[in-house]
Amino acid sequence: MKLVINSRNDMLGLDGALCNMLETRTKVDDARKAQRNIFAIADLRHPLRWINRNSTLQHIENARCLAIAQPMNLGDVVACLPLAGILKATWPHMKICFIGGPYVRPLTDCCEHIDQFLEADAVLAEPNLISKLGVDIFLNPFPHKGLAVAAYRAGVPIRVGNLRRPKIWRYCNRFVMYSRRDYSRHEIELNLENLGGLGLPTRYPISEIPGYFGLSRLPELEPELNRLLDPRKFNIIFHPKSNKNGREWPARHYAGLARMLPHDRFQILITGLAHEREDLLAEAPEIFSSPIVIDLCGRLSLTQFIALIGKADGLLASGTGPLHVAAAMHKHALGIFPPRAGIDPAHWAPVGRKGEFLCLPDRCLPGGDRCPREFTSGYCACTDAIKPEQVMARILGWVH
Repeated sequence: MKLVINSRNDMLGLDGALCNMLETRTKVDDARKAQRNIFAIADLRHPLRWINRNSTLQHIENARCLAIAQPMNLGDVVACLPLAGILKATWPHMKICFIGGPYVRPLTDCCEHIDQFLEADAVLAEPNLISKLGVDIFLNPFPHKGLAVAAYRAGVPIRVGNLRRPKIWRYCNRFVMYSRRDYSRHEIELNLENLGGLGLPTRYPISEIPGYFGLSRLPELEPELNRLLDPRKFNIIFHPKSNKNGREWPARHYAGLARMLPHDRFQILITGLAHEREDLLAEAPEIFSSPIVIDLCGRLSLTQFIALIGKADGLLASGTGPLHVAAAMHKHALGIFPPRAGIDPAHWAPVGRKGEFLCLPDRCLPGGDRCPREFTSGYCACTDAIKPEQVMARILGWVH
């Protein structure tokens, strides 16, 4: 079987043929020869090679609207913002649409690189919402099969997919190849691999990434909340919980730290969901008793939480979404992490000019009396081992 590619239209119609080719190959090595960018396909009995690359890049550069799909949690969305920033810096004329869950819209509204937002559920129900926007390029970093299908049905000309995700092959016509199980690389770095499907560089020094978040359109903090901030003190946010999405630092350690921080130099604002307040009281009833602590659990919308982070001086949390928001806004942000692959700082450190983390040096070995193999929520032995004195030393270094 041989495919002859003479025009852009030929290339854009390769979806079915490409899928059949990939599915009939029996050797993994053959698929790996695709590397990161497939722009065209030659004789299927031989290794893949590039054809008509220049015309493809010309079509990409003439595109006017690009969509990034990431319907996951707050931290996942923060990790996608540098992707949008690099694309906007490369093609300033490009309109960028973000497809995500309704919960994260207040965050994407703050990003100067994102021009429009579509709810993922609405796109799944009506794929033509994508075509009505005139989307020319669809990036699916995670990736999400349903949204890949929606982009295909909407007739988006360029649809980038990961060769390691066979379930989306038939719905894509540009490809990258990377493993999300490479936990030695940061989540942001993995997202940037999708630039390769557009012929762009994919490797950026992590020190350059903070310049691409673009969180410049911050909302105003309501006057009632603004009055809670003490201009004479360092206003730090404690965000102890993660909505059961990760390893946390024990509530009793937050309570101990609140007692230890100098009362004349610090004010603490404790944030979280309403039900998390009850969890905190059950775990450490004294956590709200310090005279420098203000309880804001259950009182903030995400919009106002983002505004509060923008006004505060720093934030302390586990590896959860608000930590990454604060780091992306160039606030002091200290994260407490377990030394376990996939959720450790190598993969999820807060990236920002003032982002920091604390983590045990030895790799976590789950089982026995240490950390359970199947972990749901709360703290573990690895996070418990990080003491309030260590955290206080870091935070005192923030105050001049």
